[in-house]
Amino acid sequence: ACSSSLVSVHLACESLRRGDIEAAVAGGASILLDEEPYLEFSAAGALSPTGRCSAFDRRANGFVPGEGSVVLLLKPLYAALRDGDPVHGVIEGSAVTNDGRTMGLTTPNPAAQAAAVRRALHAAGRAPAEVGMIEAHGTGTAIGDPLEFRALRTVFDEDRDARAGQCLFGSVKTNVGHLLHAAGAVGLLKALLAVQHGIVPPTLHCEEPNPRLKLEDSPFALATEVREWPLPGLPRVAGVSSFGFGGTNAHVVVAQAPAERLAAAGPRRRSRPPIAFERRRLWLERPAPQQPQQPQPAPVAAEAATPPAAAPRSPLRLAFT
Repeated sequence: ACSSSLVSVHLACESLRRGDIEAAVAGGASILLDEEPYLEFSAAGALSPTGRCSAFDRRANGFVPGEGSVVLLLKPLYAALRDGDPVHGVIEGSAVTNDGRTMGLTTPNPAAQAAAVRRALHAAGRAPAEVGMIEAHGTGTAIGDPLEFRALRTVFDEDRDARAGQCLFGSVKTNVGHLLHAAGAVGLLKALLAVQHGIVPPTLHCEEPNPRLKLEDSPFALATEVREWPLPGLPRVAGVSSFGFGGTNAHVVVAQAPAERLAAAGPRRRSRPPIAFERRRLWLERPAPQQPQQPQPAPVAAEAATPPAAAPRSPLRLAFT
């Protein structure tokens, strides 16, 4: 479900690290073609009646479906530098877990979510104190948001005394809606741009944070406005979470591309210019349909004509072979 695209990124990275493949295209797309998703989510009480996703806000009352497509080209760093590809960031580690048995599909397991975050950090060789941004799943629900924050606190409280600054967190769902199957990929795209430029985009519709989060006693701060990277002087590292409706949890750790290796590799290949379409009309105007002519009635003789004489009948002949 919602973690599908981030799980695909995890599986692609695992295959790349094992050397099974040389490159991968991973991501997701979400297109709402009819009213069925709205009817189903409305019946489940999952949609926000205000049409706004207020993730981590006191007013959180449901999510807002969105449409979009995010596709990532993944290659080993040495191969991307060798081939002249533009490198937007480096995926250092990833992990996938499952909730197991819970009270229901809509009730996540904070322990399983925390395990996904911890395993991804371990795979990346990073400590929680090195992470300056978390792109949370943040669907904007009264139950899911506090449970997700509890999972993050479980991991990031372990070395909070070693932190040089706060960890900014938020959810891109407040900006573009919940892209369902593509939700994890668009969150990863936001994190890649953040570590590349050192700017954390704002999380919207969060004027009054949910008091159940207890932000004052945590290493986190909500990025409700555009913020500079909170850990100056350290490599920019971000975490991306995506949790599925059925309990599949994914977390990816992404960092800025190493500047010294980019400089040593030389200039990067630029994007191709936009395609120029020459639109021409290749059809003819259809002529106006003509009115069909009414059939003329057959002439009727005033007097009965004398029937013609019957033609003589020839005898029937049969041949057997």
